[in-house]
Amino acid sequence: MQSADTVKHTPGPWNLIWWGNEKYPYPLTILADNDGAWVARDGTISNPADGRLIAAAPAMFNALLAARAIIQEDRDEIFDSVTVAGLEATMDEIDRPSVDRMDAVLREIDAAIAKAEGRS
Repeated sequence: MQSADTVKHTPGPWNLIWWGNEKYPYPLTILADNDGAWVARDGTISNPADGRLIAAAPAMFNALLAARAIIQEDRDEIFDSVTVAGLEATMDEIDRPSVDRMDAVLREIDAAIAKAEGRS
């Protein structure tokens, strides 16, 4: 797995700016939040690594949906095994960090999915 130091694409987050309308959906621009530099504009991609990332987005989205389902299932199994009748108040403090960490990851995944689906 690559670290942030070895990634070659423009660091995110990115924002989509849609200048067209439904009938004429061009031009569009994708800007990087960190410095406002453009990532893609009018059908041109500024960096080959950004193009590879954009091309990989559908596969990554599907992988993220699958990972989310597995993490949710694991989180629910852990929660059920460390609580009595599913009551959070019955969880020992030693178990709480594991559940909290999974909840935090699920929130990040949900935010990314919402952005990809245009809900945020």
